[in-house]
Amino acid sequence: MKIKVLLASMLLPAVVSAQTFTLENEAPANPENEPLPCHPVPSDRQVKWNETEFYAFFHYGMNTFTNMEWGYGDEDESKYAPLGKPNPEQWVTSVKAAGMKGGIAVVKHHDGFCLWPTATTTHNLTNGGGQYHNVNIAEEFAKASKKHEMKYGFYVSPWDRNSAYYGTDDYVTKVFIPQCEELAAYGSDQFEMWFDGANGGDGYYGGARTTRSVDASIYYDIPNLRAKVHRIAPDCVMWGVGDEARWIGNEQGYSANTCWAMGNSETGDINGWYWHPGESDAKATNSGWFWHSGEGIKSASRLFPDVS
Repeated sequence: MKIKVLLASMLLPAVVSAQTFTLENEAPANPENEPLPCHPVPSDRQVKWNETEFYAFFHYGMNTFTNMEWGYGDEDESKYAPLGKPNPEQWVTSVKAAGMKGGIAVVKHHDGFCLWPTATTTHNLTNGGGQYHNVNIAEEFAKASKKHEMKYGFYVSPWDRNSAYYGTDDYVTKVFIPQCEELAAYGSDQFEMWFDGANGGDGYYGGARTTRSVDASIYYDIPNLRAKVHRIAPDCVMWGVGDEARWIGNEQGYSANTCWAMGNSETGDINGWYWHPGESDAKATNSGWFWHSGEGIKSASRLFPDVS
């Protein structure tokens, strides 16, 4: 809308001048006076990850059949022998009914046994035992999650107690990064790839039966790992070792009352220089992460404490 205004200006008693002005009724560029983002700020994928809020872990694999939490890596593949056909769709629908928005399937733990037919190692389900060992858990989990409109991703342990390559340069280029690329290919819409913080120690290591240690901050070639996974799955946050989201520092499901999305551990760091949001995790049972005979389920009051 344009408004014309006639202004009279009395400069001298005998002189009167008139000027015509045109006023433009334009909205300001920033009507709410919102501040522009400044460093550090989250990436788009980190914002989407944060919106997930509440999701589940599915711990299933070789340890389910050996009654162990951390396998050593020397397990005979035939010990992985499901008595019935694994049904990831049942996992997904159960947690959806609980109000969760997604889930992470553990498809490789520290023992190095892979729940998909990977080309990187023979220590995988294709060499399992029984009638149902060939069910591709990664593929079926991704398919079920998409069907029920749930976010999904995979836990793949960087530490591999089975691989003879672990601790050498060949492990990262021949085993770890190719495994992550294989998993990313099961869905370009994955929201997270979860890398545990356990890195190095004693293991089978292809028969060497020794102890190997690595510097996780440089060993796994994180910049190259992120680039390769993001090329396939652009919204996939690299959790833990991948350095795009962090462990909160405990497995009790809580953080500090103030938890900055920069820095590390329960409190974070108000002066942190890059966005590094925290995540709390907790076991629903009173034993380990994997199923064990005789374990019980924690009470609702313990899992959902009243913090009002």
